[in-house]
Amino acid sequence: MQTVKNYPEYCAVIRTLGKSGDKYLTTLQSLCKQTVRPKKILVYIAEGYDIPKETVGVEQYIRCRKGMVAQRAVGYEEADTDYLLMLDDDIYLPERGVEKLFDALCEYNADCVIPETFVAATSFRQLLRCAVEEWILPSRFTKWGFKIRKSSAHTYRVSPKKDAYPTQSGAGCASLCRKSAFLAVHFEDERWIDSFRYALGEDQLLFYKMYRYGYKLLLHLNSGIVHLNAKSSYSLTEDEFSYNSIKLNFIIWWRTQLVPAGFFGKIACAAAFFSLFVWQTLFRALFALKRRKPSVFSTHLKAYADAWRYVHSFAYRAVPPFMKYFCGK
Repeated sequence: MQTVKNYPEYCAVIRTLGKSGDKYLTTLQSLCKQTVRPKKILVYIAEGYDIPKETVGVEQYIRCRKGMVAQRAVGYEEADTDYLLMLDDDIYLPERGVEKLFDALCEYNADCVIPETFVAATSFRQLLRCAVEEWILPSRFTKWGFKIRKSSAHTYRVSPKKDAYPTQSGAGCASLCRKSAFLAVHFEDERWIDSFRYALGEDQLLFYKMYRYGYKLLLHLNSGIVHLNAKSSYSLTEDEFSYNSIKLNFIIWWRTQLVPAGFFGKIACAAAFFSLFVWQTLFRALFALKRRKPSVFSTHLKAYADAWRYVHSFAYRAVPPFMKYFCGK
């Protein structure tokens, strides 16, 4: 294996419920084979779950609250390095994976670099449905890896001409981040999302928040890092997943786009989201008729109604504002 010198030290920090089996072992083993190896492998496991039997003998376990955000926003007192490699428990990293992330981080003087795993792990049929139903669109010309639009939908870069692009979001399963930048955005304020059946969109909350706070993020399109997608933390029916995703999409739009905007920005955000809402409503009505399944449409309407009630609830009003700590970095 190639020996690489003069790279910053980092700790690998993994969130887990201990249920990913061989895929978790692959994560540990691939960390040990890196040309730039971690100083520590810290595994944040939810309270009440068994320590995995899979081991490479060097990982350290820390108990924490259960939740996609709770197990990421832990303070990292045990990590004594300036950088964190934040991973889910089902990630494969080629030997030069971390080296490539650091190369991009240093070349562009960035605070965080995110390997592209979303498009690579999504079938053409799923991408097509995302484009038609949710307006998640590919682009050859954007300067961004992922760009969040006023509707809270996004565009993503295809046919890249270089390895890394600036980005406003990314898949949350893996990222190499400056520890100080991560702590500065107080991701723990987003633990409200852990009260949902599945915290869909927590990655957008983190990375878009870092972007809005002035930190420089990159999407790396050629790292070779793969999300093995163990899906060990949730089990939802089709209607449950649809309800959960629609409701959270509205709340995240409300929190990250509408509320922080100025007067005219609010008008633009509302118009963008209303256009998406009208399209989705028509699409789901037709889809319900085609499948002869009224629950597709009723779930859609119920999700929006419940989302509206949630953003006006006492529980949500107790959550700190999205831009509370912004100081114009």
